[in-house]
Amino acid sequence: MHAKRSLPPEQSDQLATVLEAAGKHWLLNRSVQWGLAIREHSVLQNGYRQQKLVRKGFNIEFSTLDYQGVAEVVDPDRLNKALVTGVGHSKGFGCGLLLIKPMR
Repeated sequence: MHAKRSLPPEQSDQLATVLEAAGKHWLLNRSVQWGLAIREHSVLQNGYRQQKLVRKGFNIEFSTLDYQGVAEVVDPDRLNKALVTGVGHSKGFGCGLLLIKPMR
């Protein structure tokens, strides 16, 4: 959202590019904390959505992105923690789940 709000109105045609770069930056910068080394060129993003909920009388808005890519496990303990507890700030809304499968 910070990247979206920082974009000047006259550059609104570049919104998709800005959001893609910000999303990839977020993912790659945090992946080490999760015990992963993500292959940057393998990352695909889609499913950018703005979610709007009402909880306990308050309007809540947040954005979600779906990622897909190839990563190497560099710290199994950190990865296990990330798989169990989730990642990101919206875990309470079902976001921040990591789904993994081995490459064959």
